Amino acid sequence: ILALGGSDSPISFRATCPFNRANGLCEWAWDLSAMSKWGNIRPVTVKQTGTLAETILNRVYDEAQSSMCVLLSFFGRPVCVSRNRPDANRTWDTAGLSWWDFQTRRVSSMLLARTIYKRTKRAVDDYEALEAGSDMAAAERIWQTANAANAKEMRAHAEYAKGLFIKATQQMSTMSGVLPDIYLEEFTETTEHLPISCPDEVYTVIERDLGRSPLSVFEAFDLEPVASASIGQVHKAQLRGTGEVVAVKVQHEGVEAVFMEDLRTLATLAEQVVYWSPELDFRKAVEEWQETIPRELDFRDEMAALSRAHAAFKKLGSSVRVPRPREEISNRQVLVMDYIDAHSITKLADVEFCEDNKLCKTTIMRELLDALGYLIFRDGLVHGDPHAGNVRIQLDSAAPGGAAPILFDWGMTRSLSNEERLSLAMFFHSLANLDMSGIFSALESLGFKLNKDLLTDDLQQELIGRFRALMKDTVSKSATRQNTRKSLAEVREKKKQGLPPAAGKVVEDFPKCIVFFLRMCECVRGLCVSCDIEGIPFLEIFTAHARSAFMEGSTREAIVKSVKLFRRASSVQSDGGVTQAQIRTQALAPVQSKGSALERRVLSCFQKLAARGSLVGAQVAVVQAGMLICDVPFGTLSTIDMRRVTRATKFPLLGASGGISSLALLRELRRKRDVQKKQPAEVPCECEDIDLDTQVSRFWPEFGGGSSSVTLRQMLGHSVGIQDAFPKDFAPHHLNNMTKTIEHFERTKLPSTTETHYAYLLQIFLLARLADGMNPGLHEDEKARKVAQGCVRQWLGTELGGLGLDVAEQGVGADAVVCRDLPSLSRVSLTEVEAARDKRQSMWRAKINPSKVVVPETASLIDACTKNPIAFDPLQANVAGESSARAGKNPFRAGLPLSATARGLATMLSSPQLHCDLEELKALELQGVDTTALGWFLTGGAVRWSAGGLQLLQVKRRGPLGRLCASRRYGYGVVCGLGPCVMHFPDLAEGGVTIAVLVNDVLRGREASARLVAEVLASYGYRPTWQRVPLRAMAEVGQLLAKNPMAAPLLKQLSSQAENQALSSPALDACRGLYAVEDAMNVFRNDAAGVWLFWCPFAFLLRHDREHLLSAEAKDQGVQWTIQMDAVSIGQFAVMLRKVAQRAANAKFYLIML
Repeated sequence: ILALGGSDSPISFRATCPFNRANGLCEWAWDLSAMSKWGNIRPVTVKQTGTLAETILNRVYDEAQSSMCVLLSFFGRPVCVSRNRPDANRTWDTAGLSWWDFQTRRVSSMLLARTIYKRTKRAVDDYEALEAGSDMAAAERIWQTANAANAKEMRAHAEYAKGLFIKATQQMSTMSGVLPDIYLEEFTETTEHLPISCPDEVYTVIERDLGRSPLSVFEAFDLEPVASASIGQVHKAQLRGTGEVVAVKVQHEGVEAVFMEDLRTLATLAEQVVYWSPELDFRKAVEEWQETIPRELDFRDEMAALSRAHAAFKKLGSSVRVPRPREEISNRQVLVMDYIDAHSITKLADVEFCEDNKLCKTTIMRELLDALGYLIFRDGLVHGDPHAGNVRIQLDSAAPGGAAPILFDWGMTRSLSNEERLSLAMFFHSLANLDMSGIFSALESLGFKLNKDLLTDDLQQELIGRFRALMKDTVSKSATRQNTRKSLAEVREKKKQGLPPAAGKVVEDFPKCIVFFLRMCECVRGLCVSCDIEGIPFLEIFTAHARSAFMEGSTREAIVKSVKLFRRASSVQSDGGVTQAQIRTQALAPVQSKGSALERRVLSCFQKLAARGSLVGAQVAVVQAGMLICDVPFGTLSTIDMRRVTRATKFPLLGASGGISSLALLRELRRKRDVQKKQPAEVPCECEDIDLDTQVSRFWPEFGGGSSSVTLRQMLGHSVGIQDAFPKDFAPHHLNNMTKTIEHFERTKLPSTTETHYAYLLQIFLLARLADGMNPGLHEDEKARKVAQGCVRQWLGTELGGLGLDVAEQGVGADAVVCRDLPSLSRVSLTEVEAARDKRQSMWRAKINPSKVVVPETASLIDACTKNPIAFDPLQANVAGESSARAGKNPFRAGLPLSATARGLATMLSSPQLHCDLEELKALELQGVDTTALGWFLTGGAVRWSAGGLQLLQVKRRGPLGRLCASRRYGYGVVCGLGPCVMHFPDLAEGGVTIAVLVNDVLRGREASARLVAEVLASYGYRPTWQRVPLRAMAEVGQLLAKNPMAAPLLKQLSSQAENQALSSPALDACRGLYAVEDAMNVFRNDAAGVWLFWCPFAFLLRHDREHLLSAEAKDQGVQWTIQMDAVSIGQFAVMLRKVAQRAANAKFYLIML
């Protein structure tokens, strides 16, 4: 008997070799001469005390305590006995394969695929053949039988063919909760007990790759590998000279040829599968493997990835560890690195193990995902193979959760370019904020090719829902499996109804890097499910790193110049590359700033708002007596784009576009009056008597069904009822389709009304059509006139550009971006995923079996918001040029993307020519007051409308003098509840004062804009009166929200837990509207994700408004108390009511609304 190695030998080895079982002894496959390469062979004497076999085995097991492997010679034949006796499939016998061997493997793979396909198809047919109401156990048996046979044959083939088939089964072993358990049980073996190469091949590969004998490098080398993978195996060794214990990864002999052949086989299989089932197209995955496998076969790439990951995790300060490579003794097929002894990640599923070692598995897994997110978005490196065999944990009480995750096998990695990395970052930031335009803009920049003709609004929202479902928080294995079953049932139902799949032919092509990223996510999610770790917020973690990555990239000039997202779309220019507005603006004499103390005051206000988190980017411009006395920019282009706002930065006008269009229409109307006056009396003129009382039908005969008596005064003053005349199917595409919207108003009869309701979004459509009607010669073709949506910017430039307005279409690289960050949306619950699925199914059924109930042709603003809140999302303003999936060359988006500078707005409204036009047309007469809560919120409190479509404003002198005397000043302008505003006060100072404020954060835009306007007015000794939130508005909001379940997330924003207790006060009986808020909170207090986007800005408005808000008077026995408060929320208002009620014990309670 000969023992290899041993305690007396300078080198200790363990060798596990292929052998055939025979009577408890196994035949050794190699000559002793080959084994002698690794060290000395020591003789061992055995005395026979029983049967020969028993004696030999007992002696061998005893000797194995000091010798890692035992060789023995029996009847002249070298044999080996080991406690672990692998079968024939446990050896990596890929060296020296012939052409015939490769063809045999290829044919067997194709035959297996055909067998699995037929078996699965038969199971599907048998399942669908079951009658409704049949025993579910019968259906389970059908699938259990098919799955068991498929899993067993796939594993057997992987062990036989090895190569890429091993890697494929390893990937599928991570799909816990997605694939049936039988697959996981079979494929897990391929991650733990893989075939290994023989010691002779290991010696040969090391010697050939390093160019020297292994004995000159290693003092000790364990011949039995500690791990084996599809490409190589890892041995424990000790470096000669230093004695340091290392891990040596050695590539299997001949594996490169095997993988290249397998790639060709898989490419053929992918084409065949598409032929069988077109919806199962994994050709992109094969293409990605064809690109990455050659790099994975070169260990020098893995060595570079290890060094890169080690540096990134160190910079992050993460507990996640990777083995450090030894570059001087590594090469293409041999990689020497740190040896890290660790437990399998699956040990986290063992409750007893976690309790004994005081481990928090949720913290450990979150630390791992956080490190991977940092590596992807900040460093641009994706680990594509983090399955259970490559992720382990090392107990460490100092690490978060009590253990440090260890990431092995960095061969399958993908480096992202800056374009890919930052596009992916923008995608996650947009996905976390439900920003439809940002999502599809990022997808196009990332490399997705979308069929814009098929990308409907419904499909866009469906795709967004599916994207969020991919990033949902982790749930239990049973919940994951149930969700997978529902998803498959959805696919089957859709296919049965003949409906196309979600992506269908919309996604014509997609980048290969996304396959790699999704593979990584699937692996980590599988680890979470297999370890029963719930609540890991994938989207939240990735979004945090995505934001940081984009912010950092925006500060680097080289990246800004090279990445398309920063350049974005160029503004659509007229001939010569300059807009008409720019031509007229350039012709004006430049207005110069005095650098007054007002600028320092405004800057101080900017800084205070920014310190409170109420400001992202803004501009303030003030013109007095024709001179620009203040022009201050501040902040950044968005919450993630850190480029600074300058005086030339343009901000989206959002809802202010309608008011600006009213000014353009008034200018055009005044010009036509001038033409009429210049005509000789004997010459008939179609334009005579044109004024604000002229009927709309004079310029637009088809309006209101062709029989409308609505006047220009009523339309401009929002007294037509347009707010309740939205198309019944109003969706995002309506924002960009002027033709369809105009045709809707030509069919809809709008009777005259005495009530005033702000026509949000729709007003600019009507004004643009009226402008077309006033210039019939502009467009010879009637259809072209109706589709002149791309000419709105040119129209505004023509009418107002000469006055200083520098209007453009949002989308230039240096423009500010409308932003809205909602951290609560970065968590995706299973409830949200299921709700989205139910909504999709109900939409399909409605299309297949349309309801016979007659639906009104029009919808109110509230109903339209409820049905499709995405259409009212202010972030729709960011759709511009090529960034839009369906906008085309000239995106209209209800005028939301139109942009300008604060300086341009202030210069325009301060123009004496414009003032003269307004006076001539009597456009500043009061038309009506919008008393609705929606009107107040959408206009920032400026609800008094003039006959010319402007908002009438009032300011009051500050301090005691303002209370003693009625010192008021009046003005007019355009005020949007989302922030942008421009206003003129003729009597505030000599020559008049014009104030323009632009902001880009729509959540806090109204608050920031109101503070800035108040600061400017304070410098003149006045304060605004329109910014106070009236109690009636709050009460009406409470009633609206209580009736609408989609507003539940808004209610969460309005009140914290402490405020909820206040809302239960009986004092709320004094205000039924506020009491409705409490009812709504009790009904809708749940974890359902999603926010009614239309209401988001107004939630923050109520919560953060610091202005004097309410006044309450309580009378009791002739004693009067007056309470004034700066309301932070409805909850605090309820607390104040309760205090008043306690003081006025049995008094009758009154509320005075201001």
